Amino acid sequence: MIGLSAGERARLEHKLGEPLLAPDPLIDVKQASAILGLSTTTVRSLLRSGALPREEAAQGQLSSRMIRLAVVLAWAEGPPRITVAAAAGILGESRTAVHRLTAVRLLTWYGGPLPLSRREVEDLAERRLGWLTLAQAAGALEVSPEKVHVLLASGELKHTRDVSRPVDKAQVPSTARMAVPAR
Repeated sequence: MIGLSAGERARLEHKLGEPLLAPDPLIDVKQASAILGLSTTTVRSLLRSGALPREEAAQGQLSSRMIRLAVVLAWAEGPPRITVAAAAGILGESRTAVHRLTAVRLLTWYGGPLPLSRREVEDLAERRLGWLTLAQAAGALEVSPEKVHVLLASGELKHTRDVSRPVDKAQVPSTARMAVPAR
């Protein structure tokens, strides 16, 4: 492989269970799972979904080898991906809520069995700490939740696009902001 040190090449050959004889060989699902640290079932799902592109083996090569090593290494270097269930745990929400967050593009949906970027989910979780529920915003503004709806609909308050936390705490006047309980 171009750009690999001798140590990196040795570690890669150990994970593959064979020497690297070509610059970018086709590898099988088991080898890809060893490199990615994922189960073979997950790697097969990534192949089926198209998240990992597959190639047909050339004449005389084993047909079980269908993934380019360079593609697997590039995927391994990318941002770590997680399941919807893992994202729900990080956000403290249901899986349905996570799907809702992807529908309004607060999270990017990459598809496959690992459709979400861990970094994006963690960043959103951090941003949501500064967002208020309708009840919290109503209490802070000393108005009814219905009035908060009106303020959001009229554009006086900018909607965060998160239906469970529609108001950014920064929009609440500073005297009212102090009355908002910490989560």
